[in-house]
Amino acid sequence: MHTLDEAGLLDGFFVFLRELPILEHWQTFTIAHVYRVFLPAIYFVLLYGTRILLGIDSTNTLPALLFSNVAVMTLIGFNAYLVEHRMT
Repeated sequence: MHTLDEAGLLDGFFVFLRELPILEHWQTFTIAHVYRVFLPAIYFVLLYGTRILLGIDSTNTLPALLFSNVAVMTLIGFNAYLVEHRMT
């Protein structure tokens, strides 16, 4: 597992996603049959990808291992407003 101070590890991943239109395509994802969405589906896709790249073995460990890392969460797209309103 990579340590969370390696936010730079994700730079190449996001460059790759932007150079190919993958990130743009992922932003069109919706969650079927969900009518009240707090966060766009892209956040869930990027959190999953980040979890895999950093070697985090369980989604249940994300709050302790990932959500406290401001650099990574900002890179994914979270901001102070989302954190303040408990949308993470």
